[in-house]
Amino acid sequence: MNNCSYTRKGRAGRQRPRPSFKPRLEELEPLNLLSSTFYWDPTSGSAIDANQVINGTTYYVNWDTQFGLHTHPTSLPTSTDNVVFDGSSGYNGHGQYYNGNLPATVDVNLSGNIFLQNGFNAEITINDGMALTCTSYTDNNIGADNFEVAFGGSSAALNFGATGFVGSVNTMGNFLWHTGGKVNVAAGNSVFIGSKAGLSQSTSSPLYISGTVGIGPSDANSGNSTFYLTNGSADINVNTNGALNLFMPVDNQTLIDNTGTSAWINNNGTVSLVASPGGTNNTAILDVPLQNHATLNANEGGAWAFNKADATNNDLSMDAGKIILMRYTDLKCFDGYTQTGGTLEIADNTSCSLEITGAGGADNFNGGKIVFDSPTGYGTLYVGNVVFNGVEIDMRVDGTAVSSDQINCLTGITCSIKGNSVLNVTAVNPLKKNTWTLIKPNPNHTINGDFQAGNVHLPNGCTEKGWPNEWDCDYAG
Repeated sequence: MNNCSYTRKGRAGRQRPRPSFKPRLEELEPLNLLSSTFYWDPTSGSAIDANQVINGTTYYVNWDTQFGLHTHPTSLPTSTDNVVFDGSSGYNGHGQYYNGNLPATVDVNLSGNIFLQNGFNAEITINDGMALTCTSYTDNNIGADNFEVAFGGSSAALNFGATGFVGSVNTMGNFLWHTGGKVNVAAGNSVFIGSKAGLSQSTSSPLYISGTVGIGPSDANSGNSTFYLTNGSADINVNTNGALNLFMPVDNQTLIDNTGTSAWINNNGTVSLVASPGGTNNTAILDVPLQNHATLNANEGGAWAFNKADATNNDLSMDAGKIILMRYTDLKCFDGYTQTGGTLEIADNTSCSLEITGAGGADNFNGGKIVFDSPTGYGTLYVGNVVFNGVEIDMRVDGTAVSSDQINCLTGITCSIKGNSVLNVTAVNPLKKNTWTLIKPNPNHTINGDFQAGNVHLPNGCTEKGWPNEWDCDYAG
């Protein structure tokens, strides 16, 4: 970025309006004893590394530490320095006109504590091969500023969190990240998106999460804004050890929208569906498909509607890892769910669902496992149209009562068992005469197909009963 001038706190120089959001800047005051504060002041060019040589010394223009005097530093800001993009304009104490709200080009690797304030909304371009690294990021005028970043090539990067610096919590106001580069959230750092109503937030470049990203309202009164993925390459990639937390909105709002593109959530870390602050009676809308390869925590309740399909016509899918269902959580898929590996775990004694809300879709269990393992009591999984085709199902019956785990197809028309599917049933407590319904189809329909011989493992003395009207485990005593 070249059109910059930055000033050290406490020195004489240009008088600018104090930021309207004072607490964040006041928190940084002690750091100024060790760090410099630079203000972007594009009076001598637009590239951050533009330099001039005076008496054999290289000075970087637009990075002033004497604000208004244009005394340029001999080095760029470092990771501990404060870099302020200030949208104000006017005349300084030396009669010089300044306007900080002009474009900047990052053509060096630049890092620092990045601040936006006073309506800054000019475009910042990161040249190919360069990175703008936010050791921390603060928007002092959320709703008035706009963090617009363009990328000069596929090797241009916007980073949140610097190597060796962890613990930064970065709350985003308005932002527009153009196509062509990449956005990274480093391990140990957090970025919060959509935490307030009325914001414009979008990316056309992919987001890679090695730290933590939260999307959704910050509290019950904040409202939320939708995060738009506006290009087919603008995937949200949760890396190993990375975390994506999706927060329940208060009034059934959309958290993420891929705007009809092929962008998706690619989870190799942990995605958690957090019931707060909206609570368990609301619905969070996710207009983006999610492919799970690691851990999806759906264990706090509420309804989560996945309404956009990927290229395989699935709104939600899993080929490895786990999806953990608890506390009456309702996963809704408009087009379909397909599982080819991994484990769908019903981990408590409540009724959870994986239902299809659109016409013609189905829950396709083509591999992996369905496991009921509540430490107390028994769980129920509600499904829509369902096909068991090569999945292992692990269930339990209470030997002394009518209680058991159950798959209930109440809302579906089709309930099919085929392929090399396996049913394993374990007895808890000694068996007494009883019949347990394990798979229950829609009352107006029957089960299509059955488990192959040798693929059903029941407690000793138990037999199959009730098929095709339902799949029961019977103990005659």
